Amino acid sequence: MKLSVIALAATLALGALTGQVQAKIVIEGRSAQALNCAAIQFSAMEVLFSGGLIDNAKRDAAQEMAVQYLQHVPGTRKQRMRAMRMRLVSLNEKLDLIGLLEQWEGSQRWCERNFS
Repeated sequence: MKLSVIALAATLALGALTGQVQAKIVIEGRSAQALNCAAIQFSAMEVLFSGGLIDNAKRDAAQEMAVQYLQHVPGTRKQRMRAMRMRLVSLNEKLDLIGLLEQWEGSQRWCERNFS
């Protein structure tokens, strides 16, 4: 599972660096909820780790859980990674760091119960 997290991080980073602009993906219902949970969890853990508030092990475990959430999103692995990138960009545009962490704090238990 750790390799999945590393692969996801690399995929997301490469997509951000290349500035890919692609057609909008439409994901609805529970799949959209799972995607949102995955993006918030992944991003929040990176923020907490970067701020020195959690260690590597905690970040990796939580990001592995985010990867598990993506299993509830339809499509190929490549399509899910693309959707994740797009959701992360959207979150970054809409929320500041405090807003992101508040949203994660308010949804983490629900996400875990529904998508783990």
